[in-house]
Amino acid sequence: HAGYYLSNWNGLLGLYPGVFGLKIAYTQAAGYSTIVLSNRNDIRLAVLLTGADSLIKRDTAAALLLDEAFASEGLPRANLTQAALKRQYKIWDDFIKKTKAALQNSN
Repeated sequence: HAGYYLSNWNGLLGLYPGVFGLKIAYTQAAGYSTIVLSNRNDIRLAVLLTGADSLIKRDTAAALLLDEAFASEGLPRANLTQAALKRQYKIWDDFIKKTKAALQNSN
């Protein structure tokens, strides 16, 4: 069958402790948006965020909301930095480029 690739542009998945689910979106009217699900110490949270100007602002704002909510329950903040998010985006971007190249070479 034909090859395909799936990319992921939610920096919190695999980086923010406890994040296990999400949905990302972009529309001109709503900007960069996300729904993030996280579970730490049996405390489950959902963050819904819309209107961010960029991926980095979206993921940073969502991480801050998670930090505030978990801290209100006595759990430590993750203190996710923009540098950590940018490293994650770079890893994914490199992977996407390699995957696209491999698919093009297989045809």
